[in-house]
Amino acid sequence: MGGGLSREDYLAGKHVLITGGSEGIGLALGKECYKRSAKVALMARTASKLDAAVAELQAIQAKRAGSVRSCPADVTQADQVAQAIASLQQQTGSIDVVICCAGRAEPGLFLEQDTSVATRTMQLNYFGTHNVIKAVLPQMVQHNSGHVVLISSGVALAGILGYSSYAPSKMAVRGLADILRHELCWTNVKISIGYPPDTDTPGFEAEQKIKPPGCEECTRAMGSSVSSAQQVASHIVQSMEKGHYHLASPDFGQNLLMGSLAGISPPPYLLLTSLLGHKPTISALPSSQEILVREAHKAAWPEVNLDALEVTKVGRRVRQHVNPFKEELQVPIQPPNWGQIFHRPTLPLTVDIGCGPGRFLLASAKRM
Repeated sequence: MGGGLSREDYLAGKHVLITGGSEGIGLALGKECYKRSAKVALMARTASKLDAAVAELQAIQAKRAGSVRSCPADVTQADQVAQAIASLQQQTGSIDVVICCAGRAEPGLFLEQDTSVATRTMQLNYFGTHNVIKAVLPQMVQHNSGHVVLISSGVALAGILGYSSYAPSKMAVRGLADILRHELCWTNVKISIGYPPDTDTPGFEAEQKIKPPGCEECTRAMGSSVSSAQQVASHIVQSMEKGHYHLASPDFGQNLLMGSLAGISPPPYLLLTSLLGHKPTISALPSSQEILVREAHKAAWPEVNLDALEVTKVGRRVRQHVNPFKEELQVPIQPPNWGQIFHRPTLPLTVDIGCGPGRFLLASAKRM
């Protein structure tokens, strides 16, 4: 997935908000976070379901159990979401992790399904995610820390028959995650995206009753199997702890597909997908997007005058190769008087090695 070693204490003590937390994958994620000593807040529309979910978490006997509370709200209503999150932050503090899990699928053939189905599906799956992130992200950026987890679907990687209203909404979630990852690259706010496979949840059970003919054959042809909600949640949380962008799924074949469709994001299972003949695109911006990013940087920091730096010219890159064994580099130098250089020399020191024009330092300075 691309990332480091697992940190089992990653969620300990953190305030975790989970939408769609009253049942299914959202509830299973709540259990995983609760068992890792997180302060869990479950968000959903139905108060009775939320109360039952909170009670279920509180009944868990775990060595490192955290705390749990409910946060009733309809994620499709931006004002309602903003008010609920503001109240939650006021009562229990800043949100450290938000997992956007609320979603629904209504299978049906494109030619037969009314447009209203696609509208409400997009409203819940995409705008429900958008509204929550919009309410939480400013505080995370202000504190320069946090983790935003968007839950997409396996059909965002490979659309299948009967999901013409559902797949596009989950593809939109993937698109939002990719863009947020680029826009927040100067901050310490992490972005991750998960693609649950077919999962045994109340929603999935309801889907089976209205699936059009041909759906099952298509699913079997892809070789997918049904995972439990707890399996999916366990893989997602473990992948979060490792710092992955693309979060792991219990379906190994789906993970390989994810690797081959990583786009310009960090490709998971890069070596394995390469050995199997897939050619994931490199994790770099194409030239056209690179130009747009540079223009955005110039607009953000006009006082730096990036036009004057040779590195901003498309197609050219400033690079200096230094031989550390050169004779003139072996002469010791006197350390500087840090008190004369910095107004407050006791503050933490950030060193950017290989900084080129110093964009990272300039961006960091603007946020301090």
